[in-house]
Amino acid sequence: MDNPFNKMADYLPDVWFDWYARLIPGCFGLGLFLLINQSTQWLPKIPPTATGVFIFLFTGYIIGHLLQPFSGAIVKHSEKAYGKELIYAIAKKKQATRASSLKKVSKAHSEANSMFSCTLFIAINAAYLLRKWVLDMNGLSKIGTSDVVLIVLLLIAMFYCLWATLQRIGARNRKILDL
Repeated sequence: MDNPFNKMADYLPDVWFDWYARLIPGCFGLGLFLLINQSTQWLPKIPPTATGVFIFLFTGYIIGHLLQPFSGAIVKHSEKAYGKELIYAIAKKKQATRASSLKKVSKAHSEANSMFSCTLFIAINAAYLLRKWVLDMNGLSKIGTSDVVLIVLLLIAMFYCLWATLQRIGARNRKILDL
């Protein structure tokens, strides 16, 4: 039996890209920002209601739209520099190439965009925490052990997402060779 989400993807070809490259990284970046700033008074609290979830998802989607062009340009440059783009261009023109195989290549591209967007969001949030450290050195703010642990976890996550981006680019290349 066909998955309804896959049927929707046939009608809306960018749904995978929106999901992987915009919504997931945008919500991840927003959630990370909210986690880091949970004790601040100026940040509005999002209630755990259906409306709050909708606001969170919509805001994350918009944030993902803002960052995706940067991550997309870098991923696309990497794919052109290290990928199998000539083989892909030839395969797309062939009638024998199945649409499902082309979608797998496109999905791997979307996943690489997603991972690199997450890398950028982590870097932005880590820079924000490092800014807090600089302010602490000047006696303007306080930094605790939890902030140190968080920055270490952010750096580990950032390197993992960068590694995952490269892995997704490699997976895209393998899928192109399978065309």
